[in-house]
Amino acid sequence: MNNVVGSMNVANPRGAGVYPNISDRDYFTHPALSQSQAKLLLPPSTPAHFMAARSAPARTSTEFDIGHAAHLKALGCGPHIVHVPVDDWRSKAAQDQATQIRAEGGVPLKTTDYEMVEAMAEALLKNSAAAELLTDPTLNPEVTLIAQDDVTGVWIRGKADLMGGQRLVDYKTTSKPATVTQFAKTVWDYGYDLQAAWYQTLAQLLGVPCRRMVFIVQEKTPPYLCALYTLDDTFTERGLSRMREALDTYLVCSRTEEWPGYVDSVTTVRPPPWATPTVGVIDTDLLNELEYFTTTTI
Repeated sequence: MNNVVGSMNVANPRGAGVYPNISDRDYFTHPALSQSQAKLLLPPSTPAHFMAARSAPARTSTEFDIGHAAHLKALGCGPHIVHVPVDDWRSKAAQDQATQIRAEGGVPLKTTDYEMVEAMAEALLKNSAAAELLTDPTLNPEVTLIAQDDVTGVWIRGKADLMGGQRLVDYKTTSKPATVTQFAKTVWDYGYDLQAAWYQTLAQLLGVPCRRMVFIVQEKTPPYLCALYTLDDTFTERGLSRMREALDTYLVCSRTEEWPGYVDSVTTVRPPPWATPTVGVIDTDLLNELEYFTTTTI
């Protein structure tokens, strides 16, 4: 694992740079650290989880297939979509066909999922802001960035969905509402702030000017609405802080060759803050509901 700290001349045929058209296989087998791996070094995960995930075989699932296919339709590049005319994957013949398609680098979709991805692509272009970004000829899809962190010496990598003209764009699909409130929670829960900091840092290390990352967030339920977001200063600072914490943790674990899990002692469990009654706090949502029912004539 130490080959991602310091020189990568032997282990890495690709040094620092911006690379278009790198295959998913070459990207995911590259030894540099990615932002998704870095998240596993941070609570509630542990370095032990990071090591287990890094040595585990790649996972496949219908959800992954739908996400890959939606990215392909939105960005116009990536693995090819193969429509498998079945209603489900329960038969062995259908499962074998899906396995073969994946082995050949394709994305198998059963009929309902194929129709959903097609409808999502059509709905995406109905959003004028999203359509402007997705059809902008100055933005290149699937751009890989590789650089050496100037603080820790750790080599890091990222693959931007769209990049160019000082812009970074990331496309997300979600089974939840694409509202600003819900997306703020998703950013916090899934570490999208770390992702934005990671990619913006990569661009800076490579001398590529860029503004804050734009997230295109699309729902996976009809009418497949989407919304566009950037992160504020608080999220940006949190993302940079968590990135530094992850890189520092990785550096220490690499040098000591120790990848700890949970503490080896008994810990006292206390109720979480949200479960503890707080005297004097007013539930504004409840007050609004009471006001509505007391002022509405039935």
